[in-house]
Amino acid sequence: MKGKTKGFIAGFLLCALIVGAVIPASAAVYDKLMEVYYRDIKVTIDGQTVTPKDAQGRPVEPFLSGGTTYLPIRGIASALGLDVAWDQSTSTVSLSTGEQPVDFWGQFMAKTDGHVLTKSEKFVEFGEEGEYMWDAVFLSDYTFYVYCEVQDRYAYKGEYSFEGEYLNLRYSDPMDKQTGDAGHSDIYKTELLSDGFSLELVRTDNANGTGALADEGEKATYKINETKKQYDVHRMVESVFSEYGETY
Repeated sequence: MKGKTKGFIAGFLLCALIVGAVIPASAAVYDKLMEVYYRDIKVTIDGQTVTPKDAQGRPVEPFLSGGTTYLPIRGIASALGLDVAWDQSTSTVSLSTGEQPVDFWGQFMAKTDGHVLTKSEKFVEFGEEGEYMWDAVFLSDYTFYVYCEVQDRYAYKGEYSFEGEYLNLRYSDPMDKQTGDAGHSDIYKTELLSDGFSLELVRTDNANGTGALADEGEKATYKINETKKQYDVHRMVESVFSEYGETY
């Protein structure tokens, strides 16, 4: 069907052009009359026919112009379950799922900042079973340190960062300079728990990585330890580094 009134076309196209065409950010703002063709265009999503509607729930018919098919963005977005918003000041159409992005970093720090986290690691040596306790502290300035009170005393310090649910640790131990090791870089898949978090080592970028927080392919669970303080763990890590002549 061809031929709506000029007033209808001009008003309708102002919206259709904004949402239906790709316009450079520096493009000028102007009105343009176009010849449009209605051909009873049908729209399906995953095989299901949908009827595009405007904000008032009235059906809006797609049309053709200059070899391009124009669809009402609000009607199509709504059919896809997306929210639509129009910013008059910037002439911007915004589509969103309506879901707030997960602030993984914020949730992680809410659980860990100010707390000591402890991991229990069982072992068998000379036929006898034992248990190591690893203590870790993650600070809001993206630094962390780990300490394990065993015969040789293990200590690590370094920096961490997040990429989605993956935790990237770059750290060193007090023997790195003596062995010529530049340090370690491990990536863990992280799951937040109600009382801490679990880690699964997915990649280590150093040839002789120790897997201080988790053995490769295995999970390690760190839980909040209310009986220990950050300062004490920090002091023990510093002490181990000092024994090797390393400045903490």
